[in-house]
Amino acid sequence: MRRWVVGTDGGPAVEVQTNPDHAWTELGDDDVHVWIGSLRRPPARLAALATLLSADELHRTRALPSPTDRRRFLVGRGELRLLLGRYLGTAPGAVRLIRLPNGKPIVASSAGRTPLHFSLSHSGEQVLYAVTRTGEVGADVQRFRTDVDWRGLASRFFAPAEAIRLHSAERASGRPGFYRLWTRKEAMAKADGRSLFWWLGTELSSDRTPGWRLWTWRLPAGMASVAVRIPRWAG
Repeated sequence: MRRWVVGTDGGPAVEVQTNPDHAWTELGDDDVHVWIGSLRRPPARLAALATLLSADELHRTRALPSPTDRRRFLVGRGELRLLLGRYLGTAPGAVRLIRLPNGKPIVASSAGRTPLHFSLSHSGEQVLYAVTRTGEVGADVQRFRTDVDWRGLASRFFAPAEAIRLHSAERASGRPGFYRLWTRKEAMAKADGRSLFWWLGTELSSDRTPGWRLWTWRLPAGMASVAVRIPRWAG
Protein backbone atom coordinates (compact mmCIF):
# COMPACT_ATOMS: atom_id res chain seq x y z
CA MET A 1 0.00 0.00 0.00
CA ARG A 2 1.28 3.48 -0.90
CA ARG A 3 0.95 6.57 1.27
CA TRP A 4 1.06 10.28 0.54
CA VAL A 5 1.28 12.95 3.24
CA VAL A 6 -0.24 16.28 2.25
CA GLY A 7 -0.32 19.47 4.30
CA THR A 8 -3.42 21.63 4.54
CA ASP A 9 -1.12 24.65 4.89
CA GLY A 10 -0.51 24.48 1.15
CA GLY A 11 2.64 22.36 1.04
CA PRO A 12 3.26 19.81 -1.71
CA ALA A 13 2.13 16.20 -1.63
CA VAL A 14 4.95 13.98 -0.44
CA GLU A 15 4.91 10.28 -1.19
CA VAL A 16 6.22 8.22 1.70
CA GLN A 17 7.44 4.69 1.11
CA THR A 18 6.17 3.13 4.29
CA ASN A 19 4.55 0.00 5.59
CA PRO A 20 1.08 0.49 7.15
CA ASP A 21 2.49 -0.94 10.38
CA HIS A 22 4.78 2.05 10.88
CA ALA A 23 4.70 5.78 11.63
CA TRP A 24 1.20 6.17 13.05
CA THR A 25 2.20 8.99 15.37
CA GLU A 26 3.19 11.16 12.38
CA LEU A 27 -0.32 12.44 11.63
CA GLY A 28 0.05 16.12 12.51
CA ASP A 29 -2.86 18.47 13.13
CA ASP A 30 -2.47 19.95 9.62
CA ASP A 31 -1.70 16.66 7.84
CA VAL A 32 -3.78 14.41 5.64
CA HIS A 33 -2.61 10.85 5.12
CA VAL A 34 -3.73 9.32 1.83
CA TRP A 35 -3.43 5.57 1.29
CA ILE A 36 -4.06 3.68 -1.94
CA GLY A 37 -3.94 -0.06 -2.44
CA SER A 38 -5.60 -3.17 -3.82
CA LEU A 39 -8.72 -5.02 -2.67
CA ARG A 40 -7.34 -8.41 -3.70
CA ARG A 41 -6.52 -10.67 -0.75
CA PRO A 42 -5.85 -14.41 -0.30
CA PRO A 43 -8.52 -16.51 1.47
CA ALA A 44 -6.64 -16.61 4.76
CA ARG A 45 -6.43 -12.81 4.84
CA LEU A 46 -10.13 -12.51 4.06
CA ALA A 47 -10.98 -14.76 7.00
CA ALA A 48 -8.79 -12.67 9.32
CA LEU A 49 -10.34 -9.39 8.15
CA ALA A 50 -13.86 -10.77 8.64
CA THR A 51 -13.18 -11.18 12.36
CA LEU A 52 -12.64 -7.41 12.65
CA LEU A 53 -16.02 -6.35 11.26
CA SER A 54 -19.03 -5.40 13.35
CA ALA A 55 -22.29 -7.34 13.19
CA ASP A 56 -23.79 -4.61 11.00
CA GLU A 57 -20.83 -4.71 8.61
CA LEU A 58 -21.02 -8.49 8.35
CA HIS A 59 -24.75 -8.23 7.62
CA ARG A 60 -24.08 -5.68 4.89
CA THR A 61 -21.35 -7.90 3.45
CA ARG A 62 -23.65 -10.91 3.21
CA ALA A 63 -26.41 -8.83 1.62
CA LEU A 64 -24.29 -7.87 -1.38
CA PRO A 65 -25.25 -9.65 -4.61
CA SER A 66 -21.96 -11.13 -5.83
CA PRO A 67 -18.86 -12.78 -4.34
CA THR A 68 -16.71 -10.02 -5.83
CA ASP A 69 -18.79 -7.28 -4.22
CA ARG A 70 -18.72 -9.11 -0.88
CA ARG A 71 -14.94 -9.53 -1.02
CA ARG A 72 -14.34 -5.89 -1.92
CA PHE A 73 -16.58 -4.60 0.87
CA LEU A 74 -15.04 -6.95 3.44
CA VAL A 75 -11.47 -5.99 2.51
CA GLY A 76 -12.27 -2.29 2.29
CA ARG A 77 -13.87 -2.15 5.72
CA GLY A 78 -11.46 -4.58 7.36
CA GLU A 79 -8.38 -2.67 6.20
CA LEU A 80 -10.09 0.58 7.19
CA ARG A 81 -10.45 -0.74 10.73
CA LEU A 82 -6.77 -1.71 10.79
CA LEU A 83 -5.78 1.79 9.64
CA LEU A 84 -8.04 3.60 12.10
CA GLY A 85 -7.07 1.30 14.95
CA ARG A 86 -3.42 2.15 14.46
CA TYR A 87 -4.08 5.89 14.35
CA LEU A 88 -6.29 5.68 17.45
CA GLY A 89 -4.07 3.24 19.34
CA THR A 90 -6.89 0.74 19.78
CA ALA A 91 -7.85 -2.73 18.58
CA PRO A 92 -9.36 -2.68 15.06
CA GLY A 93 -12.48 -4.47 16.20
CA ALA A 94 -12.97 -1.91 18.97
CA VAL A 95 -13.10 1.09 16.60
CA ARG A 96 -16.63 2.51 16.89
CA LEU A 97 -18.00 3.48 13.50
CA ILE A 98 -21.43 5.07 13.31
CA ARG A 99 -23.45 6.27 10.34
CA LEU A 100 -24.93 9.73 10.09
CA PRO A 101 -28.50 10.16 8.75
CA ASN A 102 -27.05 10.79 5.28
CA GLY A 103 -25.23 7.44 5.45
CA LYS A 104 -21.73 8.86 5.97
CA PRO A 105 -19.65 6.68 8.35
CA ILE A 106 -17.68 8.47 11.07
CA VAL A 107 -15.54 7.51 14.05
CA ALA A 108 -17.39 7.92 17.35
CA SER A 109 -15.04 10.26 19.26
CA SER A 110 -14.65 10.48 23.01
CA ALA A 111 -15.42 13.82 24.66
CA GLY A 112 -12.41 16.13 24.69
CA ARG A 113 -10.48 14.28 21.97
CA THR A 114 -9.76 15.75 18.54
CA PRO A 115 -11.95 13.84 16.08
CA LEU A 116 -10.29 11.57 13.55
CA HIS A 117 -11.88 12.11 10.15
CA PHE A 118 -11.67 9.58 7.34
CA SER A 119 -13.04 8.74 3.92
CA LEU A 120 -13.02 5.55 1.87
CA SER A 121 -13.54 5.01 -1.85
CA HIS A 122 -13.02 2.12 -4.23
CA SER A 123 -13.28 1.54 -7.95
CA GLY A 124 -12.81 -1.95 -9.28
CA GLU A 125 -9.94 -3.49 -7.32
CA GLN A 126 -8.45 -0.17 -6.22
CA VAL A 127 -9.17 1.34 -2.80
CA LEU A 128 -8.42 4.83 -1.48
CA TYR A 129 -8.37 6.05 2.14
CA ALA A 130 -7.86 9.54 3.54
CA VAL A 131 -7.31 10.23 7.26
CA THR A 132 -6.93 13.60 8.99
CA ARG A 133 -7.65 15.57 12.15
CA THR A 134 -7.98 18.87 10.29
CA GLY A 135 -11.64 18.70 9.23
CA GLU A 136 -14.22 16.81 7.23
CA VAL A 137 -12.53 14.82 4.46
CA GLY A 138 -13.74 13.12 1.31
CA ALA A 139 -11.93 10.74 -1.04
CA ASP A 140 -12.84 9.41 -4.47
CA VAL A 141 -11.08 7.10 -6.91
CA GLN A 142 -12.31 6.27 -10.41
CA ARG A 143 -11.03 3.94 -13.10
CA PHE A 144 -10.88 5.30 -16.63
CA ARG A 145 -13.72 3.68 -18.57
CA THR A 146 -13.88 3.65 -22.34
CA ASP A 147 -17.65 3.05 -22.28
CA VAL A 148 -18.40 6.33 -20.46
CA ASP A 149 -19.58 9.26 -22.58
CA TRP A 150 -17.55 11.80 -20.62
CA ARG A 151 -18.32 14.62 -23.04
CA GLY A 152 -22.04 14.07 -22.59
CA LEU A 153 -21.72 13.87 -18.81
CA ALA A 154 -19.64 17.04 -18.71
CA SER A 155 -22.22 18.91 -20.81
CA ARG A 156 -25.09 17.66 -18.68
CA PHE A 157 -23.66 18.09 -15.18
CA PHE A 158 -20.60 20.35 -15.07
CA ALA A 159 -20.51 24.13 -14.93
CA PRO A 160 -20.69 25.54 -18.50
CA ALA A 161 -17.15 26.94 -18.42
CA GLU A 162 -15.76 23.55 -17.30
CA ALA A 163 -17.63 21.69 -20.04
CA ILE A 164 -16.36 24.11 -22.69
CA ARG A 165 -12.76 23.70 -21.54
CA LEU A 166 -13.05 19.90 -21.60
CA HIS A 167 -14.64 19.85 -25.06
CA SER A 168 -11.89 22.08 -26.45
CA ALA A 169 -9.07 20.09 -24.82
CA GLU A 170 -6.83 17.82 -26.86
CA ARG A 171 -8.02 14.23 -27.17
CA ALA A 172 -5.29 12.89 -24.84
CA SER A 173 -6.14 15.31 -22.02
CA GLY A 174 -9.93 15.53 -22.27
CA ARG A 175 -10.80 12.24 -20.56
CA PRO A 176 -8.28 12.67 -17.69
CA GLY A 177 -9.49 16.24 -17.25
CA PHE A 178 -13.06 15.00 -16.92
CA TYR A 179 -12.08 12.42 -14.29
CA ARG A 180 -10.00 14.99 -12.42
CA LEU A 181 -13.04 17.23 -12.01
CA TRP A 182 -15.45 14.36 -11.32
CA THR A 183 -13.32 12.85 -8.54
CA ARG A 184 -12.79 16.26 -6.94
CA LYS A 185 -16.52 16.94 -6.86
CA GLU A 186 -17.26 13.46 -5.52
CA ALA A 187 -14.66 14.00 -2.79
CA MET A 188 -16.18 17.36 -1.80
CA ALA A 189 -19.67 15.86 -1.70
CA LYS A 190 -18.44 13.04 0.54
CA ALA A 191 -16.71 15.51 2.85
CA ASP A 192 -19.67 17.80 3.51
CA GLY A 193 -22.52 15.33 3.00
CA ARG A 194 -24.21 17.48 0.39
CA SER A 195 -25.70 15.99 -2.77
CA LEU A 196 -23.21 15.10 -5.50
CA PHE A 197 -25.51 16.82 -7.99
CA TRP A 198 -25.04 20.11 -6.14
CA TRP A 199 -21.27 19.86 -6.45
CA LEU A 200 -21.30 18.66 -10.07
CA GLY A 201 -22.65 22.03 -11.17
CA THR A 202 -20.20 24.03 -9.03
CA GLU A 203 -17.18 25.35 -10.91
CA LEU A 204 -13.84 24.45 -9.35
CA SER A 205 -11.44 27.06 -10.59
CA SER A 206 -8.34 26.22 -8.55
CA ASP A 207 -6.79 24.12 -5.81
CA ARG A 208 -7.62 26.96 -3.41
CA THR A 209 -11.41 26.79 -3.62
CA PRO A 210 -12.51 28.91 -0.61
CA GLY A 211 -12.86 26.79 2.50
CA TRP A 212 -11.26 23.71 0.89
CA ARG A 213 -7.96 22.05 0.07
CA LEU A 214 -7.95 19.69 -2.90
CA TRP A 215 -5.42 17.17 -4.20
CA THR A 216 -5.55 14.90 -7.24
CA TRP A 217 -3.31 12.02 -8.33
CA ARG A 218 -3.09 10.57 -11.82
CA LEU A 219 -3.00 6.78 -11.48
CA PRO A 220 -1.93 4.26 -14.15
CA ALA A 221 -5.54 3.63 -15.15
CA GLY A 222 -7.58 6.24 -13.32
CA MET A 223 -7.72 9.29 -11.09
CA ALA A 224 -7.95 9.86 -7.34
CA SER A 225 -8.85 13.02 -5.41
CA VAL A 226 -9.06 14.07 -1.77
CA ALA A 227 -10.85 17.13 -0.40
CA VAL A 228 -10.68 18.60 3.11
CA ARG A 229 -13.09 21.27 4.33
CA ILE A 230 -11.25 23.91 6.36
CA PRO A 231 -13.67 26.46 7.85
CA ARG A 232 -10.92 28.95 8.66
CA TRP A 233 -10.32 29.40 4.92
CA ALA A 234 -13.97 30.06 4.08
CA GLY A 235 -15.08 33.32 2.56
